[in-house]
Amino acid sequence: MANALILTGSTGRIILGPESDGTHGRIMLRIEDRGSDASASQTAILGDRHIRKIVDYLQGRAALNVPPSDIEAEQLVLGSVLAHTEFFRILVQDVSRRVFVDPVHQRIWDAIELLHGKGVAPTTEALRDYFECNDDLGEVGGPAYLTQLASRSCTLIVAAQLAGKLEDMRLAREAMAGRYDTDADIPF
Repeated sequence: MANALILTGSTGRIILGPESDGTHGRIMLRIEDRGSDASASQTAILGDRHIRKIVDYLQGRAALNVPPSDIEAEQLVLGSVLAHTEFFRILVQDVSRRVFVDPVHQRIWDAIELLHGKGVAPTTEALRDYFECNDDLGEVGGPAYLTQLASRSCTLIVAAQLAGKLEDMRLAREAMAGRYDTDADIPF
């Protein structure tokens, strides 16, 4: 069936597409079940009202099941710390590795914390040296990615707002996964 959406699973498939007889404005939904005995299928012709209900349902389910993340916000927070090392002392109150979804960003944040703990300002050069010494520079995108992050900085106010947003998303991800570390993590 041309222009059809086909979802295939281990026990069958669902086909959603234009009606095969060429009738305009009608959609066919076909469910094929591949049972152990024989193949069975059901076909229904859907009107606009039904299609809207299916789309609304699928969009609602997708919104409920997709953990929130914002890679651009992660980049801006990291870039702001690299470009303005004094931001770290303020942002560290709201930021931990757990707010970052991207594992590369988690590793960069870990390195920033480690350098700061040793009294070294977390600059792009210091991070590059750290990752080169640990043979990890390629895994975090190389020196070009660190420079790119530093060029994507923002003001302290915006960085603090983004850090708060990342923390809120972390709490939402953990709530979706059904795990809070402590009762203090529960935001209500």
